[in-house]
Amino acid sequence: MPLDVCGADTQGAIGYALQQNLQNELRKRGKPRPVATVVTQVLVDKADPAFKNPPSPSAASCKQAEAQRRETEMGWNVVEDAGRGWRRVVARRFRRR
Repeated sequence: MPLDVCGADTQGAIGYALQQNLQNELRKRGKPRPVATVVTQVLVDKADPAFKNPPSPSAASCKQAEAQRRETEMGWNVVEDAGRGWRRVVARRFRRR
């Protein structure tokens, strides 16, 4: 699953849980209101220094050949993970423009 889809899925699930709890609490207090969840997108600056050396592993480990194939075919950044195999790494610092 692409990383952006994982992020949107997580954002939606958290939003839904907050929405339901808020709606339930408002109903309990006798002030029922519609509550909505909004999933957002951000524009990521390709020049952000965090992309030069991404620090955060984000995928299961795999063998070097598979990691290099994904790097070539899918544009992933991959690194060897302390003798445990190879993993995709991503930047975690995103800024709005």
